Amino acid sequence: MVISRLAIAYIIAVALSACHSPETRQKIEKMEMKGTDAREAPRAQPAPSHSQAFSRVEKTPLLDFTYEWPLEAAAIPALANRFTKDMEAAHKDALETAEEAQSARKGMNFDFHEHQFSRQWVTAGQTASLLSLVSTTSAYTGGAHPNHGSGALLWDRKADREIKLADLFTVPMATLFTDPWCKGIDKARLDRRQGERMDGPFDTCPPLSDLAIVPADTDHDGRFDRLRFLADPYVAGPYAEGDYEVTFAIQPSWLAAMKPEWRSSFETT
Repeated sequence: MVISRLAIAYIIAVALSACHSPETRQKIEKMEMKGTDAREAPRAQPAPSHSQAFSRVEKTPLLDFTYEWPLEAAAIPALANRFTKDMEAAHKDALETAEEAQSARKGMNFDFHEHQFSRQWVTAGQTASLLSLVSTTSAYTGGAHPNHGSGALLWDRKADREIKLADLFTVPMATLFTDPWCKGIDKARLDRRQGERMDGPFDTCPPLSDLAIVPADTDHDGRFDRLRFLADPYVAGPYAEGDYEVTFAIQPSWLAAMKPEWRSSFETT
């Protein structure tokens, strides 16, 4: 039980970058408690590098660790410093967890399996005012399977600080996005499940707070034309279903609800 508790705590705290609601965290923990022995678990692999400006890769018998961020982030000292602090904290936590797990498994005469942690930030789009980044974090801590999660970060270039997507609007985000998101995820799940429903919590609409919502510039013209809604495993469906992504073109009504200083960073298509 010691190993499974360590794995649960680390996976929830670190690997799942998006901030989940208490209800979702409880759901994840219950599912992880039902996991099988680590000797049968598949290995999680770090995401491939996409010419990242910074890449730290360390591999020891205890821990396979990777942390990366792109050129656009490296060019901003305050943001690079933020990622450096996050990287050091993640490495410290991952290494301590691996050391505790190795010691505990040795005491129970079980084989230790190398832990893994990777976090990769990539650029989703940028404008003169804003930089949008999305992260993928994966971790394997000796449980039933590796886990992974998504994160979003929006950087205000003028203020030189991170801001929230909600800061761009004059009304609550739930007013704008709950209805399209709920309809979109319902359709995506029905498509993946070939029209069948599960008649349980994975048929309900996850709250926006459980998602990574990422402004994206898909045509690379210096303005955001899409919003990507990313739901990690256990958020919209069981682990076996994997991630869900629902993407929407920027709507005129969303632009109208934005604060004037941010409207030039977005476009409708």
